[in-house]
Amino acid sequence: MEARLREDCIAAAAAAKGGGGLPVWYEEGGVNAQKPLDVQADKSFTVRAAYADHVNKQEGTATCEYVRVPIADETAPEEQDFDQLVDELAGLAADGSERAKATTALVFNCHMGRGRTTTGMVCGAILLRAARGWKPAEGAAAAALPAPTAEGRDLKRGEFVGILTLLAQLDAACHEKGLGLKCKLLVDACADEADEVTHLVAAPAKCIEKAEKAAAKAAAGGGPEAPKAGPAEDSMGTPAFWRHRGVKYLERYAYLLLFAAYVHRHPTGERSFTEWMRTHWAFKRTIGELELE
Repeated sequence: MEARLREDCIAAAAAAKGGGGLPVWYEEGGVNAQKPLDVQADKSFTVRAAYADHVNKQEGTATCEYVRVPIADETAPEEQDFDQLVDELAGLAADGSERAKATTALVFNCHMGRGRTTTGMVCGAILLRAARGWKPAEGAAAAALPAPTAEGRDLKRGEFVGILTLLAQLDAACHEKGLGLKCKLLVDACADEADEVTHLVAAPAKCIEKAEKAAAKAAAGGGPEAPKAGPAEDSMGTPAFWRHRGVKYLERYAYLLLFAAYVHRHPTGERSFTEWMRTHWAFKRTIGELELE
């Protein structure tokens, strides 16, 4: 696909030579503007080849390794996606030296630089911290999670019925009291530090708010307000749309919690996340029954 895209761009630029080259949209000062780009075949690369054949051959620059993890937008990573992430980062996670910490950076990006980018950042942080002996802040591990049906649960901190049920299952299935709380503290801490664009823990609760606003607007006779990004659907902006998206975000949060538990038990990736999930098949049933409550 990358090779075909490169060829198509070169051909399109050649066809538009009279106009100065391939029309490309740029964003400058928050305003989109179209400018011609002179595409030269000998200076054009596929994304992967750009790192191997261009970036890594420049003098005085950091060595870059390019990896693609194909995650569908607005959804949780699949089990094999977590496996790929662990395979790629296992060596770095096992290297707890100060040099590795000071000279290595993980850079994630997706189409919008929002959901999947932040998910990758949180996953990478979970893996590295857990492998390097992360511990909760003093006194935090001694706290207790609310009961799944308790009053006053903080939904913006992920305290949904299904999530709290899943965390209790973690303790029982892994025979480790307090594991669920520890995993939540780790995931939440990583999400708090990667909240520049979106907060993965608060996202489901925000969808509830948007669903309520959409319902109120519809009751007042107004039309649905389309989200800024996402699939083109006739139901975009309706209460049903936002609640569906909220469930998807809740599933993503659930998988991050399970990933934290998996890394806690297998920090060097000697057993794949897929295998671990197959052993704990009951977790999937809980995820399949998640609701925004």
